[in-house]
Amino acid sequence: MLPESLLQNARPGQQRILSAIAWEQTETRIEAKSYGKIGYSKISEISNPLIAMDKLLKKAVHKHEAGHYAAAEELYKKILRKSPEHVDGNYMLGTLYAETGRLQSALKIMRQALALKPDSPYIQNNLGNIYRLLHQYPEAAQCYERALQLQPAMAQAANNLGVVVKAQGDDTAAEQLFRRALALDRALVDASYNLGNVFWDRDERQQALEYYREVLAAQPCHGRALDRVGDYWLATGDREQALACFRKYLECAPQDECGVALKMAYLGHGVVPARQPEQLVLETYARKAAQWDSDVVRPDMRFLGPELLRNYMQQEFGTFSGLRVLDLGCGTGLCGEFLRAGAQRLVGVDLSPAMLAQARSKACYDELVCADVEQYLRQCTQVFDLVTASGVVIFFGELAPLFGAVAGILAPGGHFLFTVYQSAEQPIQVRGNYHFAHHADYLRNRAAQAGLAVLALQSIVHEYEGGVAQPGYLVCLRTATPVSV
Repeated sequence: MLPESLLQNARPGQQRILSAIAWEQTETRIEAKSYGKIGYSKISEISNPLIAMDKLLKKAVHKHEAGHYAAAEELYKKILRKSPEHVDGNYMLGTLYAETGRLQSALKIMRQALALKPDSPYIQNNLGNIYRLLHQYPEAAQCYERALQLQPAMAQAANNLGVVVKAQGDDTAAEQLFRRALALDRALVDASYNLGNVFWDRDERQQALEYYREVLAAQPCHGRALDRVGDYWLATGDREQALACFRKYLECAPQDECGVALKMAYLGHGVVPARQPEQLVLETYARKAAQWDSDVVRPDMRFLGPELLRNYMQQEFGTFSGLRVLDLGCGTGLCGEFLRAGAQRLVGVDLSPAMLAQARSKACYDELVCADVEQYLRQCTQVFDLVTASGVVIFFGELAPLFGAVAGILAPGGHFLFTVYQSAEQPIQVRGNYHFAHHADYLRNRAAQAGLAVLALQSIVHEYEGGVAQPGYLVCLRTATPVSV
């Protein structure tokens, strides 16, 4: 194990080493993907005197870095079978679990590592990161606070604590923590970016711009800063400056987790994407979940989807019971509250853990699944009589895969009831809020391709944005053989 004295004398670039003592996760990477390649130095970047690991662990880490997760996992487990108290073995296995989306397993193993070395601020910091990815903010905050007690000069822990308190709604405390992080390490780009976000969210855009420019001076390919600066120029009406930022972003971050291709399409440049990026959806609803139920009834931003579906079902179906119901993109469970009465079995699926936490508190569903809706449909072995999707189809541009997948799990005569934004001319249109709108003819065409009959395609007000009604459609599709509802 690496002595603390060696760690303290290491150069800054060497402190994020392949050791339980010193692995660190930056906020930029966490924001970029809720689970993904964990940030640590490559072996070639670490001077050999700073590494204290046996040959088996080094081999496991090489496999890990190369993306051979199954092989690395087996090697870590082999180490732990020989030595259950091997701190680095526990630590790196926890890291691998986090990278592959197994956050509960990561949490368990990382807590074991902490029990073996409770005085490590680095393990505390990274355990906090896992709690944060699980949206367990109080527990994350406790870990970061403990890390700062153990090492008051740990800038990354101050930054991470700022992220957590901001997520809990305390922008003032977050600003103080980001400033503290920068005072400890002026080169900590994450803290500059996060401080910019504080000002951005206060609509102090010029101040935010200064911090984003500072980020880009240090990291010209910082995707999120490029995205924000592009948004700044777009809001001020300078489309060319905005497009330049967006193009640079796509060069630097072609995976496009910020949805910049949507913005380009809205501006008339590039191909319309097939859907919103998963990460963008996750981040959006992590912010909105706590206030969603109250926000959607505000007159200036009222969302009518659940009400429209309920009214249509009452009018067309009357009293119904005994149905197997799937609520796609169930969110906080607003549809579940009225679907429950007629459902023999009610399943809700949503990508956002934060939204599902709200739905779980309503106790409407027999099962809640955290998954991408298309992925869930492709893997689903259940059959449903009714599938609902209130304000979900708007996240998808091309609807053929979605409609085909829904048709595949509907019982004969089953219904698919959903709402969409209305496009007046184009088959698929990217709206100013970067959701998708669809033309009526396009909806009919894709339904026919999936073998679904159109029972209803009604013009509606989908929602209000800034008090302005946004046109949409309520659509009801049915499989070929009707059954009584």
